[in-house]
Amino acid sequence: MGATTVNAANATVSGLNTFGGSGSDSFTIGGPGTGPHLGSFFGNLGRNIPQTRGPRQQQWEFYVGKNIPIRESVRLQFRTEFFNLFNHPNFTVTNTSFGTAAFGRYDTLLGNPRVIQFALKIQY
Repeated sequence: MGATTVNAANATVSGLNTFGGSGSDSFTIGGPGTGPHLGSFFGNLGRNIPQTRGPRQQQWEFYVGKNIPIRESVRLQFRTEFFNLFNHPNFTVTNTSFGTAAFGRYDTLLGNPRVIQFALKIQY
């Protein structure tokens, strides 16, 4: 197990990217109030905490096409495209304030419902 580096509040850490790897960005450390979290760069929440994960998200995209020859060098293409084919609702995590009546409730949709579009194209 590695040691955690604790820096003073309002200290600037450089040489990272937004995902925590090496990079060219700089970040200022800080936090509201007092306590052991103040000055911790990555926070003190453990890994893989189920309460911080949202529900599984999925979106299936599918298309069906038909090429229809008109002449030797000309053809007509008809396509039907489906976005979110199974109309699966995707929710985002919004109610994370512990102690409120809405805590843990997934009530905000993310993305679009099923969309079907048709396309007709002449290729020559």
